[in-house]
Amino acid sequence: MSSKRVLAEKVEGSWSKLNKQWQCKDADAFRRLYIVGLSEAAETFEEACDNMKNLSADLEKELKLIEQSLTN
Repeated sequence: MSSKRVLAEKVEGSWSKLNKQWQCKDADAFRRLYIVGLSEAAETFEEACDNMKNLSADLEKELKLIEQSLTN
């Protein structure tokens, strides 16, 4: 499982469990209105977190280079 899909898959897994008990026209509408949006939002959030992780790693490298240049 990709680290970008953890939350989205939990949303989808929760929906799957709920949908086993709740199957009707209202359930389909609920999925379209809420579950799809929640999954997309979770994926966007996880992607943003990955980007932030990468950017912070880059920043850390830059700060180490600056520190090294100051100590030399």
